[in-house]
Amino acid sequence: EIDPRVVPLYFIVTLSTIATLSPTPGGSGTYEAAFSVLMTLFYSVDLATALSAAVLFRLTTYWPGIVVGFVSFLTLDSQDAEDERSQQLD
Repeated sequence: EIDPRVVPLYFIVTLSTIATLSPTPGGSGTYEAAFSVLMTLFYSVDLATALSAAVLFRLTTYWPGIVVGFVSFLTLDSQDAEDERSQQLD
């Protein structure tokens, strides 16, 4: 059985995801704003707490992928440059 207090969370995350369609990269800023406003509407929390929850949610779900992708890009780029140098020496 699903706890009825958890059901609004499904709507909050889904509706906040629509905010990522904004012109900012990854919906940064608009997602957090939408998530915060929806949290204050569905639950009795103040805006500061809702904003903190939104930022923590994004820090744990969105930004780690960006960091891993950036590190992968740097690694691939350095390997590509190394391959080009070795081909030039041959």
